[in-house]
This record gives sequence, structure tokens and C-alpha cells, in this order.
Amino acid sequence: MHSILDVAREMYPDIITHNLDQDPTHSDQLDEKIAEWKIINKPLLVLACDNFDRHRDSLEKIKAGYDKFAFTTPGFHKDKNHITNMDSLTAWCCDKSQPKVQHDVKKKYMFVFLVGKLHDHRLDLLQCLGKHKLLDDMLLSLHNPDHAYPYLLPKERMLPEEYEWQEIVRLGGFDPRYDDIDKKFSSISQSMIKHYGKVHEKTFKDSAFSIISETNILEGINYITEKTWIPIIAEHLFVNHANLGNNEFLQQLGFKVDFHGIKKYNETDHEAIAGLCKDLFEQDIKSLYQHSSDQRQHNRALALDEQYWVSYHRQNLKNFFG
Repeated sequence: MHSILDVAREMYPDIITHNLDQDPTHSDQLDEKIAEWKIINKPLLVLACDNFDRHRDSLEKIKAGYDKFAFTTPGFHKDKNHITNMDSLTAWCCDKSQPKVQHDVKKKYMFVFLVGKLHDHRLDLLQCLGKHKLLDDMLLSLHNPDHAYPYLLPKERMLPEEYEWQEIVRLGGFDPRYDDIDKKFSSISQSMIKHYGKVHEKTFKDSAFSIISETNILEGINYITEKTWIPIIAEHLFVNHANLGNNEFLQQLGFKVDFHGIKKYNETDHEAIAGLCKDLFEQDIKSLYQHSSDQRQHNRALALDEQYWVSYHRQNLKNFFG
């Protein structure tokens, strides 16, 4: 597995690379970094793998202070200084040892929804799903600490133990704040990082559809993380709650996500997605999986073709740096 930074260093030995998720990002520290970079005076590539909002101020500060600058995030961004990467796939999920999930079985659950951090757009979708009474027949991992919408949503629901990594179960279960600074070196944090990007075979074998709710639904970008890649590698059918055009972006990358029996929808529209999920209850799940078999196998093979993504990263870097 690899990062676009690995490819950049191989192609351009003199390039400066900076990872905003690992290196200092406070304003004074960035001023010092920019001053150092100006002395070196080489092209700079900044990686921002986390939510773009979190790093927006740092990226704008670097752009204003350093001319030979590009930044790279997992997906598309309209900014002219942006380079698209697939790091959420290639650094975490693109592993040939990922299990191949059997789907020609009776599904115990209609949906699996692994919510993660309770961003506002995820809460909006959960509210809509609750209104349609869709949360009961669902493998749902939800931490709702303020108990928003108590008449619709639980304060907490954990996956049954057989659908969670056993090491994580022994440590007390999933913690959505595992990557907070004060928990960075905790046992649960280290365990969750160990299993990050991995397909939990039974979870996808026993459920029919993944409800993917990506990190943000901001305009002008397409942000793709492991929340999308894991179901694709698991050959799972999915409904995508994400930036507008994320499904089209996946198609541009070579994935076939226009599935028989799943009508087209606006990825940012909470009500439309909840309505689609309700409609899926009327579908013949076995037939949907039979019709989509070739597409799903193609998608898995493409996601796991690391050399393809090395070439993809090389071309994107060449297009920018020459």
C-alpha cells in the first residue's frame, strides 16, 4: 500500500512534502515552516487527508505564503492548486488479503450504517431514516451523546458483538473520538487504527445495503474515504450520502455504480436518500445481487489494483508539476 506522497518523492527527489494530519499546523508553527521552505525554494506538496474544513485555514495560509504550492486530498477539489489522490484507498484499504464476501445467502439485515462522528449532515439523514421507521431493520453503529431527536433516535446503539472486531469489543467497543489528541495513544485508538480500512466479512455478508455517509457534503469537492472503499471492496450494494456528484466521480475513476434496481438520486438530499432506502424494501435482494454481480466484481478488482493507482497518482502529479 502507498500514499501519493511516496510516489511524489520517487518522481521528484527534491520535492518538499508536508502532512497536515501529522505535522504541526498551529499558525506560528506554520509561519516557521513556510520560512524554512522559502530557504529551500523547491516545489511543495501538502497532504490533507482529514476533513477539508479542518485544514482550510492552514491551506490558505500556506497558499498565501509560498508560491510553489500544491495540496492533495482524497478526491476532487475545484481549487487550481489541488491534486486528486486516492490515499484513503491506497494507504488503508488496497490490500489483496481483504476477504471476498459471499452474497448468495439470505440477508439478515436490510442495511448497515456505520455512522462514525455525528456530523450535522449525518444527523439529518438519521432523522429522515427514523421518520421512515428504517432504523429497526439495520445494523447501526451510532453514538448520539446529546441525544438529538430522542423521539426518533437512540442515544447509543452498538453493533452486536459478532459484527465488531473482537479486539475492539474486548477494549469496550467502538469510540468515535478515537483519533482525538488525548486518545491518540490509547489501546482502543491503536486497535481501531489497526483495523481501519479492513472489511469485516460477516457484517457485509449478513446485510444487503451499505448506507455510506461520507465526511462532508460541501459544494465544489468530491471527498472519498474508507467509508466508500470498504463496501466497494466487500462487493456490497450501497446508497451514497455524500458530496453532490460523488457517484459520477466514482464512474469517472472507472467504477460501475449505476446498479440495476437502484434509481438515481441526489447524494446530498437526506429525504430523497431515506425515501430510496424505503423503496429498496420492495426490491428482490437476490435479484439485485445477481444482476450486479459483474459490476461489483469489477469494482472490487479495480479498487485492489494498486499498480493502477500508482499510475493514477503519477499522472496526476505529472499533470501539475510536469
